[in-house]
Amino acid sequence: MSENNFVVVIDAGHGGRDPGASLALEHGQFIAEKDITLTMAKALGKALGDRGIDHVFTRKDDRYVGLDERVHLAQQLGGDILISLHVNMARRATASGLSVYTLSHSASDKLAEDFAQQENSSIGTNLDDAGIVSQILQQQAARGSDELATAMIMSVAGHGEILERPLRKANFAVLRAYHMPAVLVELGFLSHPGDLDLLFDPAWRSKTSTALADAIMVWHRNLVD
Repeated sequence: MSENNFVVVIDAGHGGRDPGASLALEHGQFIAEKDITLTMAKALGKALGDRGIDHVFTRKDDRYVGLDERVHLAQQLGGDILISLHVNMARRATASGLSVYTLSHSASDKLAEDFAQQENSSIGTNLDDAGIVSQILQQQAARGSDELATAMIMSVAGHGEILERPLRKANFAVLRAYHMPAVLVELGFLSHPGDLDLLFDPAWRSKTSTALADAIMVWHRNLVD
């Protein structure tokens, strides 16, 4: 991974006919995860661009992109890391705050397991668990993913709310980009009023995207030093 051609793939979860998690409002209106993730993806792209970090998107508008296609795009676009952005709905009304997930065949807890099942149920999932990628590449990517997730939580925790035990693991299909570190950032919960307010607050989006971009920059510098 060269310092001069480091590329971040930003994946705005869901899109098009796949709204993701949604919250019904009055008069037949609703809030869709796909819109929140796209807005945040653009904010993260700006924060990365401000730091001179190259980045590409799996989608730039409200279009459907299958989970398998997202992984293939990350590879075709020459990505070095994949950041997938999502929000959640929880059965437990008190669940609140940002968290970061990395890939594991066994979920770290029930919340992580439920979230992965919800996300993996999206239309167009055709990914094998391992494919033909070597175990060495998988282990390298997993180690990098864990280090990046830790850096992100440390950065975000300095200014915002994070979920209890914010570093979690689950078998997310979109994280099966085995040759590169990949993390899923759960920005918050539509089911929590406080999180909902923050998700629509431009100041919060700016601070959070800045914190995530700073974490990516620090992680990459430590990698190449």
